Amino acid sequence: LVGGNSIAGYIRNITMPEDSVRRILNFSTLFTDLDGDLLNFTILYDDNSTVDCRYVNTTGASDRIVIDSAANYTGPAICIIGISDGFFTENYTINITVTPVNDAPFANLTSLNNSNISEDSIDNQFNLTDLVFDVDNTNDQINWSCGSNDSNIIVSVDNLSKLLYANATNNFYGFVEINCTAMDPGNLTSNSSFILNVTPVNDAPTFVNGTVIEGYVQNYTMSEDTIRNLNNFS
Repeated sequence: LVGGNSIAGYIRNITMPEDSVRRILNFSTLFTDLDGDLLNFTILYDDNSTVDCRYVNTTGASDRIVIDSAANYTGPAICIIGISDGFFTENYTINITVTPVNDAPFANLTSLNNSNISEDSIDNQFNLTDLVFDVDNTNDQINWSCGSNDSNIIVSVDNLSKLLYANATNNFYGFVEINCTAMDPGNLTSNSSFILNVTPVNDAPTFVNGTVIEGYVQNYTMSEDTIRNLNNFS
């Protein structure tokens, strides 16, 4: 080591965040040879399932060690570097701790595309439980919020059951877009949407003011011998 300490048995501890890449250690400023020999560095051991250690060759010598953490891995890892002057080799151990970083969820509602509900129907349910992926959090920890691009379709979410409810109102039918946001405990979000088809339902005739005809009784009074007392049903 620069400063004259022996390499043998030396262990270096470093910490790096999850999913970080290109953590570079410059060995040219860390090691020296008392005889002035050019030092070369080789990777003797690493585990690519945790971290990837590799060297970069500069000025004729491989004196830069680059460390990449494996995707979504957190926990301990180790790299062992061989340091050689061409005659003797010493091993240099790097103990690595990869610390967790919260990843955003990924919502995907494409499986709900072109779902059907009926005109004027209420409490139509869509289960959102398995429609989000989060490597760091469970589905129970994801909170959903949803809205419709048409005011005739009213949507809400029960975040305990992860059920989306849709109510169709005002005799509306047609296609609407439902937009949803999934949020994890760290307030990271993912947006997704689907097309909802509100199908028409044949409605019974009513009075002009909307009163239902069925069961309705109209009372009229007319004089004796009256003829052609007209009632305009239009």
